[in-house]
Amino acid sequence: MKMRVQHQRVALLILLFLLPFVSIANMQKLHISAVPLSGSIDFMQKVHKISCLGRFDQLSTMHGRPQFMQKLHNSDAGDSLTHTLGAEYEAGWLRRLLLGEHWRKAWTTPITVPVLPLASRGGKWTVLREGGGLQTLKLFLQDASGQRYRFRAINLDPAMVWHPDLRKAIITRAMLDQVTTQLPFAAVVAAELEQAAGLSVPHPRIVALPDSPDLGSYRERFAGLVGTLTAELPADTADADGVFRSVVGTYAMLSQLDASLSQQVDAIQYAKARIMDMLLGDWDRDAEQWRWMKTEAGKRTVWVPLPEDRDQAFSLFDGLIPSFVERVVRPLQGYDSEFPNVDGLTWTARHLDRRLLSSVSLRQWDSLATWMQQRIDDTVIDRAVAQLPATWQRAIAPRLASMIRHRRSQLPALVAEFAYQLARVVDVYGSMEAENVDVDRREDGSVDVRLVDATGRTSFFRHFNDDVTNEIRIHALGGDDTVYVHGEAGTSIDTRIVGGAGRDVLLDDSYVHGYFIDITPIPRAEYRTFFYDDDADTEVRLGAGATYDGSATHPVETEADRYEPLIEDRGVRLRLDPRLTYNSDDGLVIGAGPELTRYGFRQQPFSWRMAGYAALATASGKPQLEFDGQYQSIIPDIFLHLTLFHSELSFGRFYGFGNESEREQDLDDADYYQVGQELIDMRAALRVAATPEAYAEMGAAYRYSEVMAEAQSYLTMHPQYGEGSFRYAEIFGTLVYDTRDHPRVPLAGTYMQLQGRYYPVILDNHRHFADLLLDARGYLPVQDWLTLALRIRAQHVWGYYPFFHAASIGGSEELRGFNRERFAGDASLLGTAELRLRISRIRVIFPGEWGVLGFTDAGRVFVTGETSRRMHTGIGGGIWGAFAARRLTFSAQAALSPERLALSIKTGFAF
Repeated sequence: MKMRVQHQRVALLILLFLLPFVSIANMQKLHISAVPLSGSIDFMQKVHKISCLGRFDQLSTMHGRPQFMQKLHNSDAGDSLTHTLGAEYEAGWLRRLLLGEHWRKAWTTPITVPVLPLASRGGKWTVLREGGGLQTLKLFLQDASGQRYRFRAINLDPAMVWHPDLRKAIITRAMLDQVTTQLPFAAVVAAELEQAAGLSVPHPRIVALPDSPDLGSYRERFAGLVGTLTAELPADTADADGVFRSVVGTYAMLSQLDASLSQQVDAIQYAKARIMDMLLGDWDRDAEQWRWMKTEAGKRTVWVPLPEDRDQAFSLFDGLIPSFVERVVRPLQGYDSEFPNVDGLTWTARHLDRRLLSSVSLRQWDSLATWMQQRIDDTVIDRAVAQLPATWQRAIAPRLASMIRHRRSQLPALVAEFAYQLARVVDVYGSMEAENVDVDRREDGSVDVRLVDATGRTSFFRHFNDDVTNEIRIHALGGDDTVYVHGEAGTSIDTRIVGGAGRDVLLDDSYVHGYFIDITPIPRAEYRTFFYDDDADTEVRLGAGATYDGSATHPVETEADRYEPLIEDRGVRLRLDPRLTYNSDDGLVIGAGPELTRYGFRQQPFSWRMAGYAALATASGKPQLEFDGQYQSIIPDIFLHLTLFHSELSFGRFYGFGNESEREQDLDDADYYQVGQELIDMRAALRVAATPEAYAEMGAAYRYSEVMAEAQSYLTMHPQYGEGSFRYAEIFGTLVYDTRDHPRVPLAGTYMQLQGRYYPVILDNHRHFADLLLDARGYLPVQDWLTLALRIRAQHVWGYYPFFHAASIGGSEELRGFNRERFAGDASLLGTAELRLRISRIRVIFPGEWGVLGFTDAGRVFVTGETSRRMHTGIGGGIWGAFAARRLTFSAQAALSPERLALSIKTGFAF
C-alpha cells in the first residue's frame, strides 16, 4: 500500500514537471509566404493567416456586400458563417490559474466570417492546387481576371502532427490550450498600424471557403474552413542577366550584399520596421519573417524590407506556468509587461540587426522613435482595433487598445535602449569586391570609419563615440582590400579588422597612449587594433598597439551558419538556471542559481562563464552548493576550469563490498544502509583542445569528506577506511573525444572519456591509491526517427582507498532500477542499450521534438577473492522531449529490477 501511494504521488510529480515544457508548446508556429498585389514599392505585401478552427457553425445570408469583398470580386451578395474559433478553450479557475487567461475570451467568443463566393457575376474562380502538409492547409486559387490567390487555413486539429494514437493525450490537449497566448486576427490589427507607419504590408482579409462543388476534389478537405486569402505576386521579374529576382528571401538578399557595395539595404526603412516590431510586441522576427524587394537608385541597388508573419504580435504569457517559462526562455515577452526586456524582445532578429543597422546613428534612432509615436496616434489605434470582429469590440478591443497605447508611450525608452545595445559592439561589412577601409582614431577618443569602393564612392561612414561604443568589427570579406588605421589618442575604441579572402593590405599607424602596467609611469601603447587574416599573401604592417592573428579559420557550411550562427560572440548574459529532478533515492531535488556568461570575438562557446547553484533534496532535506567558473580568455588557447562543490548528496548508502552484497528491504526502509557524507571539493583544471572534437584536461583538487553514520547502521557495524573527517588531494588527467550532435539529447555521434586519478599520501590520506575510468558511448541513427544508444562504462581502483571511492554502480544513471551505490567493488563494468524513438517533430513557439525510449542495463562489480559470476540487470522505458533547439529538455523514466521499481525525471537523457 505504501509503495502504491508513493507511485501515485510520483506520477503526479511527473505530470507537474511536464507542464512547464508543455506550456511553451504553443499551437504550431505557422508560416505563410504571402505576397504583394503588384505595382510599386507601396504595394500590399502580405496577408497574414489567422488561427481559426473548425467548420461551419451556422450559415446565414448577408444583407449587402462586405466592403472588402468588393476588392476581391464583383459579386453582389455572399454568405457568412457564425463561428467560435475555440470553444474547447473555455476553462475553469484552476486551468486559468495554471495555464493562463491569455486571449482565451477571443477564442471562445463567436464571430461572423464572410464566405468567399467562388462563382459570381464577375466570373468563376479556379482551384489550382493544394499546398502545405500536416501542419498547415493551403489552397491556391485564381480569379476570372487571372490574379492568383493563396488561401491558408489552420489545422482542424493541431494534434495532427502527432501520431494518431497520441492525438488525444493529456500532453497534446495541454499544448493545444496554449494557442490562446496568440491573439486571433492579430495581423489585421498590425496591418493598420504598419500601413500608418509607411511599411509595405497588405490588409489581411478573413474568409471561409464555401461547401461548393467548385472546390472539386478539394471539397472534402477544405469546405467550411476559415482562413485568409492573399493575392500572389506575378512571376518574379528577372534582371537583364536573368539571375536576380525582384522579391527574394533574406539569405538571398544577404548574399547580394556580400557580392558588392553597390547593393545596399534601406536601413532607415528596416529601422522603422524594427520599431514597429517593438510596438507590436512581436518577438519572432528571424530571417524567415522577412522578404526583400529590389529597387534601383541610380547605379545602386536598394533592398526594401517587407515584414511578414505576425503570429506572435500581442502575445500574452500570464498564468503560473507560462509566466515561469517566459522568464526562462529569453525571446518570450508578454505584451502586458510593464516594460519588456529589450534584449529578449529583439533577440531573434539580432543577426539581421547587427548586419543591417550599423549605419543608423543614435540621433536617427531617437528621431524615428518620436516620428513613430506621432504617426501611431489614438485615431490610428482605434481604427486598428476596430478591425476586430464586432462581437469582440466590448471585451477585447478596449483591452488591446489600452496595451497598444501603453507600449507606444514606452517607445522612446525601448528604442533608446535598443540603439545603445546595438552601438556597444558594431559590425561594418565590406563586400567580395576590392575596397578601401579607413579607420581614423580621433584625439577625443572617437573613431571614424569609412568604406570606399573601387569607383571612389563612399558606401559607409559613421562617427563612433567611445563613451557609447566599446568595439568596432570590420569584415572586409573578399577582394584585394586595403585597410589603414591611423591617428593618435589618449583613449580609443577596440577595432577588429577581418581581412577575408584576397590579397589584402593591413596597415596600422595609430597610437593609443597607455602604460606598461596601469600603476607604473612606464609609457606603452595600448593594444586597440586587431588584424585577422589567414591568407599567405596578406601584407601586414603593425603599429605599436596592433596585433595580428593569422590562424586558419573554418569555412561555414550553410547559409544559416553564415548569417544566423547559433554561437554568440559578444555581450554578457545573466540568467537564472532552475533545476528540477526526481529520483527514488533523493526524491525531488529542487534548485536554482545565477549564470553569468560573457561572449567574445572568436571565443567559442564563450569568453568566460560563472555559475552558482543551490539545491535541496526533499527526501532527506540535504543541500548541495556549487560554483563553476570556466575561463577561455585568461590564457591564450587554454581553457581554465575552476569549481567549488559542497554536497551532502554525493554518497548516500553503503551495502558493503561485493557483487552479491545483501540488501534487505525492511532494513533499507529503516535507513539501515544510509550514510551521511558532507563533501567539499575545490579543483582547478587546464584544458587544451587538439581539435573541435577532442581535448585533454589536467588538474588538481583538494577534497574534504566527513562521513557520519547513525548508531546501529550497517557502516557502524562494519567500520571502513574513510569514516569521520578525511582531508586528501587529487591529481587527475582526462582525454575526451566528443562528436555528439547535442550534449543533453544526443541522437547521433560518439563520446569517449578516459580519466585517470591519483590520490597521493598527503593530509589525512596515509595510503596512496588511484583509479582509471573509461566511458564510451555511441549513438547510432538507425532511421531518422530511431536511435540506438549504446554505452560501456568500466572503472578500476588500485590501492587501499576510502570506501566511498569504490567502483560502484546503481542509480538513475548507472544500472537503473537499483539504489544508488548499490554494489561496490575494486572494479565495475556496466553496459547499456537504449532505443530512442522520436514520435514527432513539432512546430510550436519553438521547434521541438518528443518521443519514447526503452532500455536495458547490465552490470556488476569485482572484488578481490570473490568468485561471483552474477550479472545485475534492469529494464525500463520512459518519455522524452526537447524544445528550443534542445535547450529545454527532459526525460521521465521508470526502471524495473529484481529489487525494486525506480522512477526518475531529469534534464536530458541518462547518458
